[in-house]
Amino acid sequence: MGTEGILLGLLHLKTGVVNELFTCLGISLKAAQKEVKKIVGGGVNLTSMSLEMPITPRAQGVLERARDMISQLEPSYVRPEHLLFSLMQEKEGVAFRVLENLRIDLKELENGLLELFKTI
Repeated sequence: MGTEGILLGLLHLKTGVVNELFTCLGISLKAAQKEVKKIVGGGVNLTSMSLEMPITPRAQGVLERARDMISQLEPSYVRPEHLLFSLMQEKEGVAFRVLENLRIDLKELENGLLELFKTI
């Protein structure tokens, strides 16, 4: 699983801050899936993923950065917004390219997340 799998997983969320951000910016699961398919071929089938699916080094880096972000916070668990922020730092990943291809204002998304972190 690569960064695109993390992004698509976040887009599956039906509630929460990340869902609200995606909705405000007009990011839909279908549009992202279409972009993933253009970039990597067949796309990602989240229903067939297992916990034993190999994770790409980029996706592993995203997970580790998200974990590192919360190491000083209480409660110390990774939330979807940490994953999304970490995804945005992986500028060479497929997820970042998907967001770029969807013409998302990445600065607006990043600023929205930074504002959110101030309230947590």
